[in-house]
Order: sequence, then C-alpha cells, then structure tokens
Amino acid sequence: MKKFITALFALALMSVPAFAFEAAVPDFDVYIDGNKIEYRETKYPLLTYKDITYFPMTYHYVHMLGLTSSWTDGAFYLSYCPTADGQPAEEEWAPAVDSLEAQIAQYPIYINGKLLDNSKEEYPVLSARDITYFPLTWRFATQEFGHLTNWDGSLSIAGNDKKGSYIGPGSSFDYIEGDKAWFSADNNGVTFGENGQVTWFGSTENAESYVFDAVTETVTPYGGERMYNNYGTAVGEKDGLRIEGNYAMYGGAVLEDMTDYLAADAAGENLGVGFYGNLYDLGGGYSYLSTSAVHASKFPAPHRSRRSRDYIVHGGAASPIMVFPPESSTGDAQYKTSELIDGVPWLCLQVEPDAVPGWTNGYPWYYLYTTNPEGNLVQIGDADHGSLELIGQIDGKPVIKATWLSEFADVSAVNDGYFVIDPEIGMTKIYPYVYSDASAVLNNHLYLLVWRNRTIIDACCGEEIRF
Repeated sequence: MKKFITALFALALMSVPAFAFEAAVPDFDVYIDGNKIEYRETKYPLLTYKDITYFPMTYHYVHMLGLTSSWTDGAFYLSYCPTADGQPAEEEWAPAVDSLEAQIAQYPIYINGKLLDNSKEEYPVLSARDITYFPLTWRFATQEFGHLTNWDGSLSIAGNDKKGSYIGPGSSFDYIEGDKAWFSADNNGVTFGENGQVTWFGSTENAESYVFDAVTETVTPYGGERMYNNYGTAVGEKDGLRIEGNYAMYGGAVLEDMTDYLAADAAGENLGVGFYGNLYDLGGGYSYLSTSAVHASKFPAPHRSRRSRDYIVHGGAASPIMVFPPESSTGDAQYKTSELIDGVPWLCLQVEPDAVPGWTNGYPWYYLYTTNPEGNLVQIGDADHGSLELIGQIDGKPVIKATWLSEFADVSAVNDGYFVIDPEIGMTKIYPYVYSDASAVLNNHLYLLVWRNRTIIDACCGEEIRF
C-alpha cells in the first residue's frame, strides 16, 4: 500500500502543469570551503528565488558540496556523502545573463532516501536548463547535508567534510546476535539548535548505548557493558603461524621467504623482525589469514617498516591473495567484511596502496571476492575509496553497499546505493544511497543506522524507526 501511495504521489506531481518564471542570477561573491566560485559566466549559474540562493546540481557542484546524486527511472536522488572529493566546480563557460527561465521541478525528488513533496515546499526545488536547482535553506544545507553557512555580504559555505559541519557523533553496530544489534555513540561532535545555533560538546566517559530488535523494530536504551563482536583471532606459534630460519610458516607450509626482511644493517647486525597475524573464520572450512612483518628499520623498496601478506586458508593450505591495484606493486590488505552464503564464503578486503611513483591516490581500494568449488578465490569486482561493503545476505543472496563497482555497469558514482547480487540476473538496487554510520541485515531486512538523525531505516520498505 505504501508503495502504491508513493506511486500515486509521483504521478500527481508530474500531472501538475508547470509554469515558467524568471529566476535572477545573483551578483554577490560565493565561497565553498574558502574557494571563490566564478559562477556568472557559466552555462548553469547560481540563481536566487524568494531571496534564497539556489545551486545547480551539476556533477562538479554536487561533489564540491560533499553530496552524491543520481537520476534513476525518472527520479532525482540527492544524498549527504562526506566521502565526495570536494574538488572545485569546473562548469561549461557561457555568456553571463541576469536571469534564467525556471520552473518548479515536477519529477520525483528524493533527499537522503526520502521522497520530497515539492508542491508543499516554501522554497521548492527548481529546474532550469534541464538541470535540478536546490535551495540553500538551513533545513537542506545544515539539517540534511551538514553544511555551515555564513552571510556577510558574500555567501560562505563550509562543506560537510570539515570539522565545523560535522553533525553529531559517529556510531556503529558494535555487536550483532540473531535479530538484535547493539550500538553506541560517544557524546562528541556538533548539534544544531532550532534556530540554527551551533552547539559544541566534548566527549564523555559514558557513551549512549542502545539495542535494536529487528523483529519488533524497536530501539531501547542499553545500560550494560558495551558489547563488541570479535571479528578476528590473533594467531601465534601455537596456532601454526611461526618463523623457521628465514621462512614464515603456517601449519606445515611455507608462506614466504623472509630473507630480504632479515637483512643486516650497516653495522652488520641483524635487526630482526616481528611477525604476527590474525585469523578470521569465514565458515564452511574457510579462514582469512592476515599476516604482518614489522622491521626495526625498513624493508627494501618501497621502504616501509611494515609489510603485510594475506591468505585464504582452506583444507589445511594457505593460498595467497593477490588484491593489489595494477598501478601499485604491493600494498597492505586488511579484512573488512565477510559472509558465508550457501556454504561459500564471500569476502570484502580493503587495500592500502603503497606510496610508489605514479600512484598518488592515498585512499584505500576495495575488492569483493567469492570462492569457486575448488576453494580458489574469485574476484567479483573492485571499488574506489570507502565505497564497497559486503553487509550480509537476504534470501541467500549477498547484499552490498556500493558507489562504484567496476564489474557492473549499472553501479557508478552517479547511480549508487544498496544492492542484492543474484548470480543469474546480476545487480538489483533495493535502496538509494544514504550516508549511514552502520548497516546490517537482520530478520532478512537491511537496516541502516543514521545517527545524526537518530534514525534506523528499514531499506526493504523505506520506513524510518526513530529513537
């Protein structure tokens, strides 16, 4: 019924006749994160309507404002996204004009996953030159998108990747058991009052803790000790990880030759090496082994004091994982998330690229893997920084969050969100991207924790659970 009503509302929006009017191009200076925006001689200049500044939602402005957008099935989606690159806008140049013909946008518009009733907005979303224009009201700029604005004859905007615009403390699902999830948040960050006042408060010893029951969809305060999942188990010599001579061993097999690691210093003294690892049980007889060697000086090029290697352990054998981006010769990989699906482990790894010549992106890269019947790792796709996460499974199919997954053409920086992977039909989008502090599949539903709004979203139906 809810989906039917939403569809009727969308049809009603599109059935309202639109009328055109002139929206003025402002003449004041505008700064985003200290960068002056030259907007007048562009194809899509800023506009003012009812004394409110409107920004065009072009690709560069969207990213500069720390947002993400998509145009899917005739609807426009716009969401808070602090991982956006924040680069200055590079617009198409055009002769300056004093105004543009605009109209109230008639298509469905979703803000942070919620459908906007644009017909009831005092400052509605506009459309001009076939581009969506968004009003920079306090409600949208601050509440929804996390910006701080200042007007002193010119307009200054602090993007949501800045400390001053951080809304509330971060949070995460600390512990999951069955259909319940525990989460906590330290009391530090920024809140915004009813009239836009900014309130700072520092950390306290006691975090706010809650437990979410996915069966009853209720959130209740939790007064016990803070609970944590144990995702990894430290591996020592008694567990099979050890060094014999110059070789790192697991069980009875050689993992790698460590001769280069144990090179003597200039004085001819062996500086030694510390070797340790973590073992993650993936289920179904599979484990993920992450090893690290720490040298008192530095390893050979690219001259780091730490070097990692990662393996899938199956049937008593440890197989190396080759997960490094082609631009980088080596890198440090670490376990991120895993899920056992129909007896087969899926695995998401985060890789830190080396600082080698030609590799300038300091952000981690993400890789999604599964295994074939022989137990070998099969790469499903990779993703840019902060944009790929294996969350769980619904009806025996993997659920991922992605803003870029190069293996699938229908997932990109402008068409992102939460997806189910079906081996037979590919990717199915189940919810648009929203910035969430944590996500989990409980009771066969995908839930998204948005702490700054004190909301848990049931992404399978769009309902919000406030606490």
